[in-house]
Amino acid sequence: MRAGSDPASPHTRAQAQHIAEVLLGHDREMQMAHGVATVWVPVTDMKRAVAFYRDTLGLDVKSESDDWSELDAGGLMIGLNGREDASVSSSGGAVITFQPDGTIEDELAEIASRGADIQGEISDHEWGRIVPFKDSEGNDLQFYTPPQG
Repeated sequence: MRAGSDPASPHTRAQAQHIAEVLLGHDREMQMAHGVATVWVPVTDMKRAVAFYRDTLGLDVKSESDDWSELDAGGLMIGLNGREDASVSSSGGAVITFQPDGTIEDELAEIASRGADIQGEISDHEWGRIVPFKDSEGNDLQFYTPPQG
């Protein structure tokens, strides 16, 4: 039975459409998240982690302390969260994916020369190209480029 066709139904067609829009994210007035403010990354050695993101990836340091540092990745703030135990789970976790300024090959060679822990080869997919690497604390990172053409 269609919503709104039964007089006992609490939903009119307009109410059903509104519910569908909210559930599908089409109702922007009801949207709760309006973007990503900061991505938190757990680290055990703040100085080493800041040096990696600054010197290896070239990010701008916006603030730095022993327990919290922020870096700007082209408008996305990355917060390094100092913890005594920031061990990375063997079952995976979040991955920060960066778009390189140049070609993926050139940027990969550059970060490798700066000591980044490259985790594999560049892989080609219909949705783009990726190459995984780790930060100084063992967190998973990637370079990604969209498909050409």
